[in-house]
Amino acid sequence: MTLFSYKKIFILLSLLVFNLHSFADNSPTQQFTSFINANIDAPVLSELEQKNSQKYSYVFIAGFLNEGLLSYFKDNIDVLEEMGISKSDIHVIRPSSSQSIEENIPYFKKKLEEVLSQSKKPLILFAHSKGGAEALALALREQDFTLKNIEKMFLIQAAIGGSAVADFIHHEGHKIDNKLPLKDRIFFNTSAITGQLLDPIINKGMGSLTHKKASALWKKLQSENPPLPKAISDKIFYINSKQDVSKMAEAVDCTGAYIQTYYSDNDGLVEVKDQYLKGVGTRLTVIDADHADLMTPFPISNDPKKIRISLMYSLIQFLALP
Repeated sequence: MTLFSYKKIFILLSLLVFNLHSFADNSPTQQFTSFINANIDAPVLSELEQKNSQKYSYVFIAGFLNEGLLSYFKDNIDVLEEMGISKSDIHVIRPSSSQSIEENIPYFKKKLEEVLSQSKKPLILFAHSKGGAEALALALREQDFTLKNIEKMFLIQAAIGGSAVADFIHHEGHKIDNKLPLKDRIFFNTSAITGQLLDPIINKGMGSLTHKKASALWKKLQSENPPLPKAISDKIFYINSKQDVSKMAEAVDCTGAYIQTYYSDNDGLVEVKDQYLKGVGTRLTVIDADHADLMTPFPISNDPKKIRISLMYSLIQFLALP
């Protein structure tokens, strides 16, 4: 083979590698990560992104124990309003914490139908924690409704696979021993006792967040319904998070320490590996944040508002991608 032939092959291979690299950089995950990084200090929307944002109605779906958290989504909604999105196009759904994920599907669908009756715009869902699991359950069971009415759903720190904290409260989790630091042992036991005292009231909701019940739910929904078409799977995006226990807010640091000690990386309540359903939708990113940081303000979260601003700007920019 001549030197010219080797040179030709080298050029062709270089072009192939360049194209593959360019393709990777243009993937949804790469693009979303670049948005997050750019918006953390200097958030800005283009005219195209601003105009595109007016095409939708935005629906926030709250997670477990939302009834006691009036400030849920406050900063996130403030950001949308500051962008010029009408208050009439921003809605909040608070599914019952006392009901299981599956039991909340009809309520969830009814509330979305009420939103659609007020506005004919396609829906963008921002579903957090247990609310994220309920949004995904709706997509699996109510496929025609999802295909017709929901443009995209962002499942943020969704408790898809369950939580080791729910396992422990239901006497299914790893037992505590000296591996867990004394301070965390004391606070976690106190939290667990509180959860067990609440359990008669929220039993179905808490129970549906155990690993065992969560796994059974997804198997049931996938077996009882047609395979999820690509057109719906392409609407589903996961935003996961994890954080070192030392950086977590006091609301979740002891539960985070328990999960980190006996399980794996987590956001204080849910392991990263449990924040998505394999084979369904797209994982956009893993953010350095605890379970409170992306959807709740101070003092529940100890992260500044700029992380929630960055998230909302990035989501709006992502919606404008071709």
